[in-house]
Amino acid sequence: MNPKLLIIDDDEVLTSTLKRAMERRGLEVATAMNGEEACTYLREQTFTYATLDLKLEHESGLA
Repeated sequence: MNPKLLIIDDDEVLTSTLKRAMERRGLEVATAMNGEEACTYLREQTFTYATLDLKLEHESGLA
């Protein structure tokens, strides 16, 4: 089974670029544009890695 990465970032261009790059390296990638989406993924799945934007629009990436 491939490692799984969750990308949490509200920058669509950065997110899609990073997603493509990581998929080429064999990772399964999920993306979340905000904390609510990220929490939904984290309740339903287990991830090997996660990247997060510390300054999400209208919320902290650490909250």
